[in-house]
Amino acid sequence: MKLFISWSKPTSRSIAGILRDWLPDVIQQIEPWISSEDIDKGARWATEIGEKLDQSNQGILCVTPENIREPWLNFEAGALAKSLDNARVRPVLFNVSPSDVTGPLTQFQATEASDHDDMLRLIVSLNQSCGDLALEARRLESAFERVWKTYLDRLGKIDTRPHRKTDSRSTDDVTREILLRVRDLQRLTEDTLHSPRREKPQLSLIEFADSKLAPIGSFAEHPRYGTGQVIRKLNGDTVLVSFPATKGNVEVPSAELNLIQFIKGEQIV
Repeated sequence: MKLFISWSKPTSRSIAGILRDWLPDVIQQIEPWISSEDIDKGARWATEIGEKLDQSNQGILCVTPENIREPWLNFEAGALAKSLDNARVRPVLFNVSPSDVTGPLTQFQATEASDHDDMLRLIVSLNQSCGDLALEARRLESAFERVWKTYLDRLGKIDTRPHRKTDSRSTDDVTREILLRVRDLQRLTEDTLHSPRREKPQLSLIEFADSKLAPIGSFAEHPRYGTGQVIRKLNGDTVLVSFPATKGNVEVPSAELNLIQFIKGEQIV
């Protein structure tokens, strides 16, 4: 069973590495994959995530205080949700309380990384996705208990000191980065649609103007406020959008937004 593990920032990367090494010790059928670079790096993200998500059965998001407010985390969470389904996308929280989780991440069932019972429930869920190769319940719990202390010891050694920040990017830089990723994914869409082999749905993206309500969690462009993320539906056709340029939330008519939505193959989902 292939497992996609998403990370962003140094602490999150440490969590991802621990999970990659530890999970197969409990369930041998799991084949974890984590990217070699931070998802913030940009250019290679579109192609790599498309290929790996297409091959994955489950997805884990490593959430820490460093990255919980990062727009890229929600962006990749949306990609996971569109390629899999919500029940198979699990945020794993490290030094973050479930009550601190906001925005699109709240639609997923979170797991606290250091909580014994929470992690056991995650293991049970992953085991169920192994189908005929799933371990019998008693063997699964025995394997979990055998390596639980080793896992906790590694969590305890993670360096949680604040990392030195490089010069922060401007709002315009962040907006340009999002648009670059949009274009990368559009090119991936075009390549996929014209490819002679389309046995499996590929992750792709499309931009369009629509008078319908924008779905919660989607990214969108506004002619005045730039790129933002829809966080709530209001009365009529109005939605509440979080725009980095305004450093806050703005109520706008859905018809004014140029939506950025994921599709599978040629079907908008």
